[in-house]
Amino acid sequence: RTGVAHLICISGMHISVLALAISRLLDRFLSRKYSVGITLAAILLYGFLVGYPPALIRATIMFSVFSMSSFAGRPSDTITRLGVALLIMLAVHPFHLYDGGFVLSFEASAGIVLLGPALEHLLGVDRLMHQKPHRNRVRNLIQRTVRYFPALLCATLSAQLATLPTVIAYFGAQPLCSVLVNLLAVPLTMFAYPVAL
Repeated sequence: RTGVAHLICISGMHISVLALAISRLLDRFLSRKYSVGITLAAILLYGFLVGYPPALIRATIMFSVFSMSSFAGRPSDTITRLGVALLIMLAVHPFHLYDGGFVLSFEASAGIVLLGPALEHLLGVDRLMHQKPHRNRVRNLIQRTVRYFPALLCATLSAQLATLPTVIAYFGAQPLCSVLVNLLAVPLTMFAYPVAL
């Protein structure tokens, strides 16, 4: 009813946070090749344990393409990774198109990538991102936090807008409170992930 079920179900956001945490930790001790390999194995094991929901498969494919492109020395943008994941998943299982989790996962990701920058520009968040960092570590941390939350709010709003038609089609309505609740809940959840890890 509040529209925050995506925060407790297994989603691409969870996998991204998990992959980033494992990869950053292993990068301190291992070469990049081994770090990526172990991270990918951990994500695949996690997928096996939870039954490979579409959002997990999408995030795993996107992480794999990102990692392989860095090894190949070729650029990789998010929309290309999203397109590759879409093509691979539909080639393997075309009926994913009728799975609500599949559709919502891709819509939310595409919304963040395509609508997010436009919203940041419209709301002036992009100007915050280009400020010079302070030399003082505490002020620099405060500045990064102040920049992080408006960008996260824009990403949340972008995902909400992109998934709105599908949410209404699948569930018959979009509760008005869900936008406001998500604007509060998503930043708190993103703060809680690293603390939990």
